[in-house]
Amino acid sequence: MTVCDNRADGMRATAIFIYTGANSSERVRISDTNGSGNSCATQDFSIPEGNRVLLEVCVQNGANGTLQHCSGSKEGRA
Repeated sequence: MTVCDNRADGMRATAIFIYTGANSSERVRISDTNGSGNSCATQDFSIPEGNRVLLEVCVQNGANGTLQHCSGSKEGRA
């Protein structure tokens, strides 16, 4: 998964990724913290095919800021 900050507005782009399997689920937050127009934040996942995944993208003001302008959860399958 890759999330990129493309706007020089002082906010960071943050993606929340949730995936569920037969016996577990995991929630991962990935943020592009180095400002607009620089490299993106990337994280690899190993998710078995058919597992349910949810994705939501927001902006955040700093590491401890409140998530804002979130996309709403989008659901799919790995």
